[in-house]
Amino acid sequence: LNLFVCSEILVAPTPKLRSATVCWFVEVALCLHHLRDYNGMIGIVSALESAPIRRLRLTWKDVPVKTVHAFAGLCQFSSPDANHRAYRDLAASHLPVVPYQGLFLFFVLCSLFLVLCSLVFSFVLPTPPCFSFFLPCSNLP
Repeated sequence: LNLFVCSEILVAPTPKLRSATVCWFVEVALCLHHLRDYNGMIGIVSALESAPIRRLRLTWKDVPVKTVHAFAGLCQFSSPDANHRAYRDLAASHLPVVPYQGLFLFFVLCSLFLVLCSLVFSFVLPTPPCFSFFLPCSNLP
Protein backbone atom coordinates (compact mmCIF):
# COMPACT_ATOMS: atom_id res chain seq x y z
CA LEU A 1 0.00 0.00 0.00
CA ASN A 2 2.85 2.34 0.89
CA LEU A 3 4.52 2.03 -2.51
CA PHE A 4 1.19 2.29 -4.33
CA VAL A 5 0.34 5.59 -2.62
CA CYS A 6 3.81 7.02 -3.30
CA SER A 7 3.79 5.99 -6.95
CA GLU A 8 0.29 7.34 -7.56
CA ILE A 9 1.29 10.73 -6.19
CA LEU A 10 4.62 10.85 -8.03
CA VAL A 11 3.08 9.78 -11.36
CA ALA A 12 1.00 12.98 -11.56
CA PRO A 13 2.78 15.41 -13.91
CA THR A 14 1.95 18.73 -12.22
CA PRO A 15 1.94 19.95 -8.61
CA LYS A 16 -1.81 20.70 -8.87
CA LEU A 17 -2.58 17.11 -9.82
CA ARG A 18 -0.23 15.79 -7.15
CA SER A 19 -1.91 17.94 -4.50
CA ALA A 20 -5.32 16.66 -5.62
CA THR A 21 -4.00 13.11 -5.28
CA VAL A 22 -2.62 13.86 -1.81
CA CYS A 23 -6.01 15.30 -0.79
CA TRP A 24 -7.76 12.21 -2.11
CA PHE A 25 -5.49 9.89 -0.13
CA VAL A 26 -6.01 11.93 3.05
CA GLU A 27 -9.77 11.56 2.50
CA VAL A 28 -9.35 7.80 2.05
CA ALA A 29 -7.27 7.62 5.25
CA LEU A 30 -9.99 9.52 7.12
CA CYS A 31 -12.62 7.09 5.80
CA LEU A 32 -10.46 4.15 6.86
CA HIS A 33 -10.12 5.73 10.31
CA HIS A 34 -13.90 5.98 10.63
CA LEU A 35 -14.26 2.36 9.43
CA ARG A 36 -11.60 1.36 12.03
CA ASP A 37 -9.30 -0.11 9.37
CA TYR A 38 -6.14 1.01 11.16
CA ASN A 39 -3.80 -1.05 8.98
CA GLY A 40 -4.88 0.78 5.82
CA MET A 41 -4.98 4.15 7.55
CA ILE A 42 -1.45 3.85 8.93
CA GLY A 43 -0.24 2.52 5.57
CA ILE A 44 -1.50 5.62 3.76
CA VAL A 45 -0.27 7.98 6.48
CA SER A 46 3.20 6.45 6.47
CA ALA A 47 3.34 6.81 2.68
CA LEU A 48 2.37 10.47 2.90
CA GLU A 49 5.03 10.97 5.60
CA SER A 50 7.75 9.31 3.51
CA ALA A 51 10.69 11.38 2.27
CA PRO A 52 9.81 11.37 -1.46
CA ILE A 53 6.35 12.78 -0.72
CA ARG A 54 7.29 15.22 2.05
CA ARG A 55 9.91 16.85 -0.20
CA LEU A 56 7.26 17.96 -2.73
CA ARG A 57 7.03 21.55 -1.43
CA LEU A 58 4.96 22.88 -4.35
CA THR A 59 2.52 20.01 -3.97
CA TRP A 60 2.02 20.51 -0.22
CA LYS A 61 1.63 24.27 -0.77
CA ASP A 62 -1.48 23.58 -2.90
CA VAL A 63 -3.07 21.24 -0.33
CA PRO A 64 -5.85 23.05 1.60
CA VAL A 65 -5.15 23.92 5.24
CA LYS A 66 -8.15 21.89 6.40
CA THR A 67 -6.71 18.78 4.73
CA VAL A 68 -3.25 19.43 6.21
CA HIS A 69 -4.81 19.67 9.71
CA ALA A 70 -6.76 16.45 9.13
CA PHE A 71 -3.55 14.77 7.99
CA ALA A 72 -1.71 16.02 11.09
CA GLY A 73 -4.43 14.49 13.24
CA LEU A 74 -3.96 11.13 11.50
CA CYS A 75 -0.17 11.32 11.86
CA GLN A 76 -0.38 11.04 15.63
CA PHE A 77 -1.66 7.45 15.31
CA SER A 78 1.37 6.30 13.30
CA SER A 79 3.84 7.96 15.67
CA PRO A 80 6.12 5.47 17.47
CA ASP A 81 6.34 7.74 20.54
CA ALA A 82 5.88 5.93 23.85
CA ASN A 83 5.61 2.55 22.13
CA HIS A 84 2.76 3.68 19.81
CA ARG A 85 0.75 5.02 22.76
CA ALA A 86 -1.71 7.02 20.62
CA TYR A 87 -2.56 3.99 18.47
CA ARG A 88 -2.88 1.68 21.47
CA ASP A 89 -5.19 4.15 23.24
CA LEU A 90 -7.30 4.42 20.09
CA ALA A 91 -7.44 0.66 19.64
CA ALA A 92 -8.33 0.15 23.31
CA SER A 93 -11.22 2.63 23.16
CA HIS A 94 -12.60 1.39 19.83
CA LEU A 95 -11.73 -2.21 19.04
CA PRO A 96 -10.25 -2.22 15.56
CA VAL A 97 -11.96 -4.05 12.75
CA VAL A 98 -8.57 -4.33 11.03
CA PRO A 99 -5.70 -3.73 13.48
CA TYR A 100 -2.34 -2.32 12.46
CA GLN A 101 -0.58 -5.52 11.39
CA GLY A 102 2.98 -4.35 12.06
CA LEU A 103 2.35 -3.60 15.72
CA PHE A 104 -0.07 -6.50 16.17
CA LEU A 105 2.47 -9.04 14.89
CA PHE A 106 5.16 -7.51 17.09
CA PHE A 107 3.02 -8.04 20.19
CA VAL A 108 2.08 -11.56 19.12
CA LEU A 109 5.75 -12.47 18.69
CA CYS A 110 6.67 -10.91 22.03
CA SER A 111 3.89 -12.77 23.81
CA LEU A 112 4.99 -16.00 22.12
CA PHE A 113 8.50 -15.34 23.40
CA LEU A 114 7.14 -14.89 26.93
CA VAL A 115 5.24 -18.18 26.71
CA LEU A 116 8.27 -20.06 25.38
CA CYS A 117 10.50 -18.62 28.11
CA SER A 118 8.04 -19.69 30.78
CA LEU A 119 7.84 -23.22 29.34
CA VAL A 120 11.58 -23.66 28.83
CA PHE A 121 12.79 -22.07 32.04
CA SER A 122 9.81 -23.20 34.19
CA PHE A 123 8.97 -19.79 35.56
CA VAL A 124 6.38 -17.17 34.79
CA LEU A 125 7.61 -13.87 33.43
CA PRO A 126 5.53 -10.84 34.32
CA THR A 127 3.49 -9.54 31.43
CA PRO A 128 4.47 -5.98 30.51
CA PRO A 129 1.51 -3.60 30.63
CA CYS A 130 1.78 -2.82 26.92
CA PHE A 131 0.93 -6.48 26.09
CA SER A 132 -2.22 -6.62 28.19
CA PHE A 133 -4.36 -5.14 25.40
CA PHE A 134 -3.40 -7.84 22.92
CA LEU A 135 -3.35 -10.83 25.25
CA PRO A 136 -6.62 -12.55 26.15
CA CYS A 137 -5.49 -12.95 29.76
CA SER A 138 -2.73 -11.23 31.63
CA ASN A 139 -1.51 -14.32 33.55
CA LEU A 140 0.39 -16.56 31.18
CA PRO A 141 1.19 -20.13 32.26
